[in-house]
Amino acid sequence: MEQQIKTLVTRLQQNPQDPKTAIELGTLFFKSQQYENAAKAFAHALQFQPYSTDLYYKLGMSYLNIEDERAIAAFEKILKLHPKNDPKVRTLTKVKLAKAYKYDEQYDKARKIVEAIIRRQPENASALSVLGQIEQQEEQTERAHKLFLKVAKLMPENAAAHNNVGSTAMILERYEESIQHYKKAIQLKPKWATPLREMARSYDKLGDAKTALSLLQKAIQLAPKEIENFDYLAAFYRAQGNHKAAVEVCKRLVQIDPNNSEAYFNIGSSMTQLGITDACLPYFEKAYEIDPTAQAAYAIGNIHQTSKNLDQADNCFQKTLDADPEYYTATYQLIANRAAHCDWLRRAEDEQLMHETLKTHIDSGNINLPLPTLYFNYFNIPMEWHKAFNEHYAKASEQRGAQLRKQFPIKHKIEQKERLRIDYISPDFRNHPVGRLVADLFQHHDRAQFDIYAYSLSTAKPEDPFHPRIKAGVDVYRELAFTPTVEATRQIVEDGIDILIDLGGHTAHTRPDIIAMQPAPIQAHIIGYPNTMGANYMQYILADKYLVPEHVFEYYTEKVVHLPSAFVGALPQLPDIQLTRADVGLPEEGIVFVGFNRPSKIEPEIFAAWLQILKAVEGSVLWLSDLPEQTCQNLRRFAQTQQVDPNRLYFSEWQPYGKYLKSHQLCDLFLDTWHYSAGSTAVAALGAGLPVLTITDDSNASRMGACIVAAAGLEELICDDLESYVEKAIELAQKPELLEQYKTHLRDNREQLLLFDNAWFARGLEAAFWEMWNAQL
Repeated sequence: MEQQIKTLVTRLQQNPQDPKTAIELGTLFFKSQQYENAAKAFAHALQFQPYSTDLYYKLGMSYLNIEDERAIAAFEKILKLHPKNDPKVRTLTKVKLAKAYKYDEQYDKARKIVEAIIRRQPENASALSVLGQIEQQEEQTERAHKLFLKVAKLMPENAAAHNNVGSTAMILERYEESIQHYKKAIQLKPKWATPLREMARSYDKLGDAKTALSLLQKAIQLAPKEIENFDYLAAFYRAQGNHKAAVEVCKRLVQIDPNNSEAYFNIGSSMTQLGITDACLPYFEKAYEIDPTAQAAYAIGNIHQTSKNLDQADNCFQKTLDADPEYYTATYQLIANRAAHCDWLRRAEDEQLMHETLKTHIDSGNINLPLPTLYFNYFNIPMEWHKAFNEHYAKASEQRGAQLRKQFPIKHKIEQKERLRIDYISPDFRNHPVGRLVADLFQHHDRAQFDIYAYSLSTAKPEDPFHPRIKAGVDVYRELAFTPTVEATRQIVEDGIDILIDLGGHTAHTRPDIIAMQPAPIQAHIIGYPNTMGANYMQYILADKYLVPEHVFEYYTEKVVHLPSAFVGALPQLPDIQLTRADVGLPEEGIVFVGFNRPSKIEPEIFAAWLQILKAVEGSVLWLSDLPEQTCQNLRRFAQTQQVDPNRLYFSEWQPYGKYLKSHQLCDLFLDTWHYSAGSTAVAALGAGLPVLTITDDSNASRMGACIVAAAGLEELICDDLESYVEKAIELAQKPELLEQYKTHLRDNREQLLLFDNAWFARGLEAAFWEMWNAQL
């Protein structure tokens, strides 16, 4: 056919006034589905045969196949040229005109035409079919389904009729019925890929992923350049948690369609899920270059934010909102980035905007937007909103988990046992705050009562110092980073896990869909996520009286199980080096307060309190982390507004972890933050021998410091309000002998502190395991 087309093109170029050649060429283009070229050829012929209704019909059909609004004019021309034409031809033309109006979303005009035909011809299948399509477009699915069923009865050998019935049956969640009609369509038209693809959706909804995948692969074989087949196959793999396969499908897709922005975006998204963040940016940028959507701009901003390129991130987040003002996550990110810069010029407005946006977001019911849950801890958010946004966040994984359970139904049996299998699951079994805390925990479990499993959701670098310790401490260690969701869940079930302990919650690189499938009869979380998870698949949170006191139980969807302590730490390994204050740029004399929490946690109220402490303690300085210059400038400027010499603020340079730990011993008191208190940072300070002064509020994140300080035996350093916090800091600075007592306590009892007594902590966990298990009997 290609050679015939080339011959006719050459002939028409040589004799452009030959309508016969143009018509032949248009017919060949139409047969080869090159509808745009067909329309050009027929339009060319019409210059010489301007009253040919046959040519206008062919032109209209060419436009109709590419859903071009110019089809309307072509069919209308036929009716004007021959208003008294053969009734059958006229009716057929009107049906096609109605279809053209439908494609142009002029539904009222389309409906008026076909309803008039149906009144005269109640069994006109073509008119009934178009009316069904209009009803489907207007989301009147039940009415559309009845119309399509009637068409299929009138035209039982028409594949398109059965395909239409299948589509509405699927929307109505009548999956068996949809499969029946898709099968009939395939039987009638075996080389048609569309019903294969759509039938795959129905099997997928029924939980038969194996059949769905087989049908999708067959659809691609039949139509290797049909974009929709690849789109759905990639979506199928993503829903299965098989992001490696999704990446490969999307890479094939962009070879077929180099301008497919969605495919580039999905490559970047799947790579992000796989933890290959370094390679994501070019794909997101290519997606944005092709189509500057809100989601692409946001993804680019997120990468820049992770890389601490906050100005570039802000620019991208603003582009996100310019493209879509309801992309609420970008608003949260812009506010959070100002917090990360300690830019407090509009702090009150930011808190108000955070509240308003969060309410609007939750009320919208949009569960598909990413929700950076940890960020809300930086602000004074009421507890009921903590619960609400976590419940909102969990809905997506709850829905996906329910769907995936159809593929792998799980029935749990809880019975009397003498031995339990415990699974710890986390993306952070590595050099990460969580990994550093639990590095020495697992080896201390009682093997007479418990088998200990660890499931890693990420891969550690070969030189990682914590990963080998974690791996050596468990009985079975499995890596699930690249394992599809159902297969990962199947592994947990086959391992016979009784209690699953999640150490990640709603943080980065977790796999909530696995946990949402409820692979263990009892599931609980601890340490990794400072809040309720708001999820129906998480039955317990393990805490203590400091972290989750009884008066806030109502804000947790989980049942709270109190441990003796909710935090544990691997005892920090201090290097055998000598350091002086001069070595790290600190003054030799005077009290050194430390505020090593990340800048997002430093709020104007707490920083003002720190400055008040500096003013009261002559010669004292405040040592902060290595921060971006813009952040340092903002803090110095704020100090000036509080009449504190900015030179009393010292900013650390980056140090290797061992030197960082050792440097704490040069200081006098660690000042904790407020609404989002220290976690592993406080553990490191206490392990190095530096007392930590903390302050509590109601939220989980605000009470981590209290939990940790209590486990170090320093309950008297827990304050309930800012006033007592400031007074206590000043008192300690003015009583160096008291400070020294605390330092001596930490130094001399270093290996006996409950915070670092992993065996004692394990006993508390084990008691909780039996409590949870026995409660279900």
